[in-house]
Amino acid sequence: DTMNPLAGLHAAGVRLALGTDAPVTPLAGWDTVRSAVQHWRPEERLTPTVAFDAATRGAHAAARADGAGTLTVGARADLAWWDCGPDRLDGDGLPSLAVGEVPPTCWATWSAGALVYADPAAGLPAG
Repeated sequence: DTMNPLAGLHAAGVRLALGTDAPVTPLAGWDTVRSAVQHWRPEERLTPTVAFDAATRGAHAAARADGAGTLTVGARADLAWWDCGPDRLDGDGLPSLAVGEVPPTCWATWSAGALVYADPAAGLPAG
């Protein structure tokens, strides 16, 4: 049984990329990361840090957008602000991805530095 051998591929040095089939399936960023962390085969589970890297830098690399997927000076400002609260962070600084935990809620999204989505609860100024 070799379906989705994530940890094995990572251990072999393969660059992983996680994503969804949106718009065919719902966009589910944190659920995708959680699925890799809670892999149905325990020996193939990724750490939260490795899964998050695969969903950010790895996904951008797969789309041939090398250098994207990080917050660095001079980089294109494509980012999302997620609400999860400090009490829900694990020791790695990422949201808890335990089974049953509610994934973070996206409060705002920027593309090329421009605000393109803001949840009214985020309290961002209009326009």
